[in-house]
Amino acid sequence: TAEWLFQNVSSIVIREAERQIRSTFRNLGRVPSKLITVHVRWGDKSKEMLLAGIHEYIEATKKLLTELERTGDEKVHIYVTSEDPLA
Repeated sequence: TAEWLFQNVSSIVIREAERQIRSTFRNLGRVPSKLITVHVRWGDKSKEMLLAGIHEYIEATKKLLTELERTGDEKVHIYVTSEDPLA
């Protein structure tokens, strides 16, 4: 669970993550209940392995959607991050 994963994280890191969440979703006033986050890892990762193209990220994300989300009948938020400006 998330609690176990974050049990040894510094309180400074937790506070900064909470601040970033509030900043990112301030227009909504809350974190969306249906949220998919995607981190496009390009940048330095290319030194370790062949990078997945953006189309692969898109297709993998689509697989996470329900039929109603795919057709637009239900709303889902997709939050994409990357350290690479080309992503």
